[in-house]
Amino acid sequence: MKLIQLTSLLIIIAPFAKANKGIVFFEKKIRPALEKYCYRCHSDKENKVKGGLVLDSQHGLLTGGESGPAIVPGDLGKSELWSAINYEISEMPPKEPMPDAVIADFKKWILMGAPDPRKQEKIIVKSSVSEKDIREGRNFWSMQTPEYKASQANSNAQWNQTEIDRYLYQGFQENKLSTPSTASSLNLARRLYFDLIGLPPSPGELTSFQEQYQQDPDATIYKTVQTLLQSPHFGEKWGRHWLDVARYAESTGQGRNMTYPHAWRYRDYVIDSFNQDKPYNQFIREQIAGDLIKTDSDQEWANNLVATSFLAMGSKALPEDDKRKFNAEMVDEQIDLVTRGLMGISVACARCHDHKFEAIPQSDYYAMAGIFQSTKTYYGTTPNAQNRHPSTHIKLPVSMAKNVTSPMSPNELSQLKSQLKNAEDDMQKARMARRNSRNMQNVDANQIQRDIARSQNKYFALQEKINSVDSSGQAVAYCMGVQPSTLTNAKLLERGEVHRPGQEIKRGLVQVLGPFDITINQNSNGRLELADWITSKENPLTARVMVNRIWMKLMGQAIVRSPDDFGTTGSAPTNQQLLDYLALKFMTNNWSVKSIIKSIVLSRSYRSNSEFNSDNFKLDPDNKQFWRMDKRRIEAESFRDAILQISGKISVSQPTGSQLAEKGQTTIGRANQLNIDIGAPYRSVYLPVVRDFLPDLLKTFDFPESMTTTSQREVNNNAAQALYMLNNDFVINSSQLTAERLINHSSELDKQIKTAFIICLGRSPDSGELIGARQLYQKFYQSSEMRQKNSNDRKTQSLAAIVQALFASSEFRYLN
Repeated sequence: MKLIQLTSLLIIIAPFAKANKGIVFFEKKIRPALEKYCYRCHSDKENKVKGGLVLDSQHGLLTGGESGPAIVPGDLGKSELWSAINYEISEMPPKEPMPDAVIADFKKWILMGAPDPRKQEKIIVKSSVSEKDIREGRNFWSMQTPEYKASQANSNAQWNQTEIDRYLYQGFQENKLSTPSTASSLNLARRLYFDLIGLPPSPGELTSFQEQYQQDPDATIYKTVQTLLQSPHFGEKWGRHWLDVARYAESTGQGRNMTYPHAWRYRDYVIDSFNQDKPYNQFIREQIAGDLIKTDSDQEWANNLVATSFLAMGSKALPEDDKRKFNAEMVDEQIDLVTRGLMGISVACARCHDHKFEAIPQSDYYAMAGIFQSTKTYYGTTPNAQNRHPSTHIKLPVSMAKNVTSPMSPNELSQLKSQLKNAEDDMQKARMARRNSRNMQNVDANQIQRDIARSQNKYFALQEKINSVDSSGQAVAYCMGVQPSTLTNAKLLERGEVHRPGQEIKRGLVQVLGPFDITINQNSNGRLELADWITSKENPLTARVMVNRIWMKLMGQAIVRSPDDFGTTGSAPTNQQLLDYLALKFMTNNWSVKSIIKSIVLSRSYRSNSEFNSDNFKLDPDNKQFWRMDKRRIEAESFRDAILQISGKISVSQPTGSQLAEKGQTTIGRANQLNIDIGAPYRSVYLPVVRDFLPDLLKTFDFPESMTTTSQREVNNNAAQALYMLNNDFVINSSQLTAERLINHSSELDKQIKTAFIICLGRSPDSGELIGARQLYQKFYQSSEMRQKNSNDRKTQSLAAIVQALFASSEFRYLN
């Protein structure tokens, strides 16, 4: 009986003894080896997680990093860690391999089932935002749907013609402000042209406008507005406004800075959409979920794919070792884009904790994160030594898109493939040299690494050339964008740290902006529902945010002075009745951007002058009631385009591609060797936007860096701008070309000066300005430097000095 009991006891405790033996082996052999060789680069506690691989927890070992599970218990072939410590694929540790005895210990441990006593703590992150908080949050003005409240009728005939004017006149009366007078016809013409198409009116257009305006101001403005709204230049001007919001750029930025050679397709899509007056709700839906929307033609399908570049266009930290952190940053940037960029509310502030100021729990952020984690982003960067996160593009039908790639003959394609094979051999030889060098002395490790990088870059460059055509050598069209991926729900991250995952959160929307009838179908990634939710007429923010930005671009100041923040920390609307009227009108008129712009520029308010009124200033120093038109500096692009047009150099046709597209996928790095031609004759919207390397003109005049969504640019006046206007070759050469045009137009100096004022400032010079211009001309003409030149050159360069002075004037850069 005792023997039977003893046998039974041994049977019971045998598995535990075996497990205990495995744990002892781990503690004695494996944990010390991990600490010595691995934790310095792969430890949560050390805050070093290269390649997304965490080795200081059992969960990290089994989950693995970019390449898959580090350990598959009992299977050496599937265990990435085993391959790495044997230097089969990657090489860990990187400086020198582990001793043979340690490698043998790892083999034994994996084959015994990789016993590991290190258990990851279960994290549950609690929220302090209650359902009551969310309900009360919906009471804030911007969280309630717009309501129409009629403006009070008034007896002022000038301010009783449009609803916009009645709302503003009501504000004048309530705040005891006097009404502004009307701007001059010349100022109005210049204002309309720059606001609607971003180019100055020609002398002929100015004369025609002025003559017709004297007969019938209303009809003249209406006719001009109609013409400008139908101009193809409208989309170039207003599309550029949108590209600021979309943080459009043609490179990744952030150190490695690789090109986006197909970004230009999105730029053209935006310009075309504004020219077509595509309904804004459709425009938004295409950019968020264009790949999921059913279409009637291949052309529509291709355009919708290009539209989703909106989500892929962001900056990327390609050298980031931790894949989970890289993906988390990309998702965070996408969440910020669709919430702050489209709805003026910053949900991204709830990434690490409950929102500090809005009723947005941290779980709402991760409900949205799951939508983008269930989406594959294609931004297209070739792999290399510093790009830890290469990506491909989305292929488009050749017949559906313009292309900058030339077709190849069968012989050319064959030669490229042969070169690719040789490059692959060179790359393998370089890697083998690095492996063999570990057992050799007096080896230049840096040179070996340079050889590897050079061979890799050559290989991937050739691969890209081959991929740019199909098997027959015909050019292939690609775009950036997004596609559905494996459905997943995000885990709420404690303090936003990717290696501190908590409870899983179902894909969903921001609760304080509801409740809507729209919910996320858990059998879909949720992007289409997200797009429908953002563009719903029940959404209290989308229409308000857009009309507020349109008003800001035309009137100089927004109704809500914080155009990217409609939350509790943002500015209250200076005239909510007007804002809600515009939002409702926008939605009622099929979300037509042109219709809202037309309503604003045809109002009496838009015609207000910019003159100072001391009495009004005392009552309303910030011009919240719009008692005058704010003087506005034209954007950097319009500034350059105006100079191009005046000098006669501008080409108004749309170029195919961009300067960057012609260079293909390449690494910019920290030294810009792209040689972007700022003097190219096309409009500035078509200049490549390279993160960290903007052309001097754009950077000097406050072009945004495109690292994040931007709806309102900074406006700075500084010495660098004056120096640019004095010394830059583009300005100097354009002044020279303009002078030559003026001389060809007339041989009389006074006529030349008057024409220069008209084409640059939209008006004739007064007597004092004419005298001053003559004196400047004579000073240059009589200078010792000029005496060495022939008469024609002296005349041209002396007149060019006047033109350059006009270009450098504040009046040239500002609208009155």
